[in-house]
Order: sequence, then structure tokens, then C-alpha cells
Amino acid sequence: MKPKDIKLHVNELVLHGFAPTDSHRIGVAMERELTRLLARHDVAAALSMKGSVVSVDGGSFNTTSDATPNLIGTRVAECVYRGLSR
Repeated sequence: MKPKDIKLHVNELVLHGFAPTDSHRIGVAMERELTRLLARHDVAAALSMKGSVVSVDGGSFNTTSDATPNLIGTRVAECVYRGLSR
């Protein structure tokens, strides 16, 4: 399976402690970074063995109160990527 054959659909992203007005920008940044990570690293073989993944526990991360939605989305993507790679 090539990375371009991976279909990723995020049905729901649950974030606690962030401004609702930032949710769209966080989601866009997460999608962009997750796409980059999946294209750059070879997780396609591991994902093809798993088949359909219903949910991913990305865990948690710490951030500062002045973190931008872009930075937060990037951090979320890194956590999701780690969850997919396990």
C-alpha cells in the first residue's frame, strides 16, 4: 500500500481547554501536519495490517497559554501519528 492509498477521515476531534473559535484553525493545522507525517514516514504497511482503525487515542500534551492554533494543531497531529504508528 502506498501512502497515497491511505484514506483518513477525522469524524470528531475532541480538544479540552481551547477556545471554540480556534477549532477550525487547529483542525486545518492538524490535517496538514498529519498528511505531511504520513507521506514522509512509512506507516502504510503497519496501517494496512490493521485494516480500518475506528479510533486513535492520541494521548495528551502540554502547551502554553500563548500557543497558536497552528502549533496546537501540529502537536495534535504528532500525537495522532504516534497513536497510528503503535
